[in-house]
Amino acid sequence: MFSMIARNRSLQDAVHCSAADIRSQEAKALVQSSTIARKRGAIQDSLAAATYLSDLVPQCREVGLNIEGPAQIEVASVLWDQGEMATSIHMLRDIVANVNLGDNTAASYDRSTALAMLAHHVAEARLEKPQEIIDNYLEPAITELQGRRQGPEAGDVYHEFASFCDKQLKNTDGLEDYTRMN
Repeated sequence: MFSMIARNRSLQDAVHCSAADIRSQEAKALVQSSTIARKRGAIQDSLAAATYLSDLVPQCREVGLNIEGPAQIEVASVLWDQGEMATSIHMLRDIVANVNLGDNTAASYDRSTALAMLAHHVAEARLEKPQEIIDNYLEPAITELQGRRQGPEAGDVYHEFASFCDKQLKNTDGLEDYTRMN
């Protein structure tokens, strides 16, 4: 529906929306669809939505909307859920380093959210030591929030930090190290 309205100027006039507004809503719907499908275990549906979102990047760019970051994050999330851990982590590292997430209006992804997601993936894959994960991803994610303590981005970041710390406390290897150091 959104795609059809975005391509038809008379429909845009009828609903009193610009092409950018319509494309933004289309991208948000695709992100939500992909997220819901992943949570329900429908990976193929999630992959289809994420792929369509990626295909939508050029049309959105034409109307001044940058959805490249949210599209790549969704693809990385789907890949992670499919078991493609290394590819997902590589994509997230590339997103954090090279993609501007600050001006997107298509989803509630910003650099802090991407860093928190990367911290989760690196911790699950056990690619780095816990202190390195905190130093390289979680603390920079909190810094990127720039003092915000409310909203979905802040919630994602603080939840991931708390979840990471909880897992570290429950980790028997880490507990033995902690006891030995004490």
